[in-house]
Amino acid sequence: MITLQEAWALIETHVKPAAPAEVPITSAWGCQLSDDVVSTIDVPGFACSMMDGVALRSSDLTGEGPWRLPIERVIAAGDEPPVVMSDGSAVKVMTGAPLPAQADTVIPIEEVGFESGQAVIRDKPSPGYYTRSRGDDVKQGELVFRSGTRLKPVDVGILASIGRTRVKVIPRPDIAIIPTGSEVVPPGEPLKPGQRYNSNDSVLHSLLRRDGYLDVTIKPPAGDAVESMMRIIYDSLVTHRVVLTGGGVSKGDFDYIPDVVQDLGGRIIFHWVNIKPGRPVLLARFNSLNEPAYTMGKGRSHFRTGARAGIGRSERWLVGLPGNPVSIVVAYHMFVKRVLAQLMGSRFTAEHIPARLARELRVTGDGLKVIGVRLEEGQRGVIAHPGERQDSGRMSSIKGIDGFIYVEPGDRMLKAGEKVKVEV
Repeated sequence: MITLQEAWALIETHVKPAAPAEVPITSAWGCQLSDDVVSTIDVPGFACSMMDGVALRSSDLTGEGPWRLPIERVIAAGDEPPVVMSDGSAVKVMTGAPLPAQADTVIPIEEVGFESGQAVIRDKPSPGYYTRSRGDDVKQGELVFRSGTRLKPVDVGILASIGRTRVKVIPRPDIAIIPTGSEVVPPGEPLKPGQRYNSNDSVLHSLLRRDGYLDVTIKPPAGDAVESMMRIIYDSLVTHRVVLTGGGVSKGDFDYIPDVVQDLGGRIIFHWVNIKPGRPVLLARFNSLNEPAYTMGKGRSHFRTGARAGIGRSERWLVGLPGNPVSIVVAYHMFVKRVLAQLMGSRFTAEHIPARLARELRVTGDGLKVIGVRLEEGQRGVIAHPGERQDSGRMSSIKGIDGFIYVEPGDRMLKAGEKVKVEV
């Protein structure tokens, strides 16, 4: 069994960024660019107005005001840029409308009077007032983003403004979730004796979507039959870069995941980490796959693997999560987040805040304890409320948590008011 820090080090050592791929710009936010982005156009592509108003030559405002200029025409946003404007005249323009070549000033509509088809100007503006020159935002040939930039949602708008529809990035991984266990059924279906509703898929799916991973498929339950488990895992690894399984990784009679991983050609990077909850977590890498083929009978000794299936340049990853619902949440935060970040060319960095315990907390055992806490602002700072009767199988014990505290192995009592560091 390895420590949590050793598991994190193995993730950083073994999980490398995925191969770059072209994706639509609307799927690129949060991703790291693999190429420089250089604009092929000026933005805007013409001189334009920044406001609804009146465009004119500042040189036509001579002598003492007020000045009266006949309005020659109205130019809307999207109109073709007019070529000329008569001397001593003005044009009415909308925000974003192209300016005549001679116009160097725009006066906002609220600063202009209108009488008998004329614009009445009372205050003389400076040249360039409320105008935007060609290329004022982005110039043709300008380096807009360097390779390695992690795109934010607002950056997608900049890509669209220069006409890009696709960019090359380290893409988000597509993810498959596979529940195991014959006792779990989807919420809403009738429960038979010995069955329980499957909460793991719902919480994993929600956590992934919160973190920006939108290409997530929930597979049908694999049950406890090794044949169906192997087939579902194989099919999921063919089509998805990351597979998350829930359950089947401990030491019970039906915990087949470690054997299935090896028979499919996977390499187990680690299995069993000295934390509680989440101890039997497993991480495996696949560079190729052995296609399952079966003979009649039950049990691992009666199935075999067939031809090796290529999976191209893309390694596949399986994270075997413990089946208990609290373990799922802890293991997602401790391990899955880091694997996914590494695949996207990043390194997961947790956020920590100092807090004080709201009540005393007794811990026992030889593993690192990960305890969910709810945070509250108090008079002396942040207060951390530990979950009541936290247990790996009691989902309600982490209701509403905001983060985790780590407690080193051993039997001890943490006092109310004691300082702790909360991993958000």
